[in-house]
Amino acid sequence: MLTNLLLGQIMRNLSQVKRAQYLQPLNDAMHEFEINNLARVCAFLAQIGHESGELVWMEELWGPTEAQRRYDPPAAWPHGWATPERATASDSRGAARSRSRGATTIAATVNCWTWI
Repeated sequence: MLTNLLLGQIMRNLSQVKRAQYLQPLNDAMHEFEINNLARVCAFLAQIGHESGELVWMEELWGPTEAQRRYDPPAAWPHGWATPERATASDSRGAARSRSRGATTIAATVNCWTWI
């Protein structure tokens, strides 16, 4: 079980307020997905810490950069998805809606709309 003290030692830039906010959800996720040994806990917390800047960013920072424009080429979309309501990430109308979200980011419009 992850403790407040241990989380603070792992994510040294994480404020006390954020530790209190995320401690129980992290423990719940580790329990649900059987992240229950040292190797799995280390990998899980390292990935979350890396992708979220130690739980600071919960949404992708969007430029869009050239790389971000290539996330969702229109040809990669399933038939019927390329509509104004579900614009591609390369289209400024849909960029904000399909940004990655969460401590472990779900990138690309197709993935984003599949999981939210």
